[in-house]
Parts: sequence; structure tokens; C-alpha cells
Amino acid sequence: MDCDMHERRHGNGPGLGLLLLIPAAVIIAKGASRRRAMWHAGWGDSGEGRPDPSTFRLPPRIEWMLETWHTRAHQRTDAADATTT
Repeated sequence: MDCDMHERRHGNGPGLGLLLLIPAAVIIAKGASRRRAMWHAGWGDSGEGRPDPSTFRLPPRIEWMLETWHTRAHQRTDAADATTT
């Protein structure tokens, strides 16, 4: 019965790395379900199982950027119309 540690170690079952994958998978699954729930709560529900786009809001910074772009685009159009008439 003379064997060294290396020979005894084989066949002990899954390694530590595989055991650590289980809690990692649980954490990722919980995060995904929370993200999905937040996404559904942000859209609202039209009752048909489809999101209601009228309740969707862009973040304030993006709304500001779009509004600024829209205003500038109309200012250029108005200025071009004034010079051609």
C-alpha cells in the first residue's frame, strides 16, 4: 500500500473549477431574469403580450441630443428658404 499523493488524487471527482461554475451560473441566471423583468416593466403592457411603445421613454440625455439636432436641422432649412426667396 505504498502510493504517493499524485496517484491517490486521480478519481476524487470534479475539480474545484467545475464546482465554482455552479454558483457562477446561478448568479448569471438571476441577473438575466432581473434584467428581463426590468425591461418588461419599462415598456408597459398593452394587454396583448406585446410592449406598448407609447410608454417607452428614451434617456433624458438622448432626448436632449435629438431635440438639439432637430432644432438645428430646422434652423438650416429655414435659413436656406429665406435666402432663396
